Amino acid sequence: MGLFGIGIKTISMLSIVLAVLLISLYLLRKFYYFKNLKKSNINMNIISTLHLSPKSRLDVVEISGKIIVLGVTPENINYITSLDKEQISYEEDI
Repeated sequence: MGLFGIGIKTISMLSIVLAVLLISLYLLRKFYYFKNLKKSNINMNIISTLHLSPKSRLDVVEISGKIIVLGVTPENINYITSLDKEQISYEEDI
């Protein structure tokens, strides 16, 4: 076997190891996500989003029956205020 054959063999083995690694990472992330999803008991829903600039926005979020307004930027998430359910009106998707 010449140098070309050894190169092909090395590249093919590296490809197999890389494929096994990528498949393992994909399966790990997929099952880990569903495992954590089942543990969550917080009911959270984003009611509305208002983009103020390309990187900042206001979110109206319902968390366990409480409605709050959050200012969201790439660096921070700031609590703005809380609202009563009578102060907002929104349509739920059917």
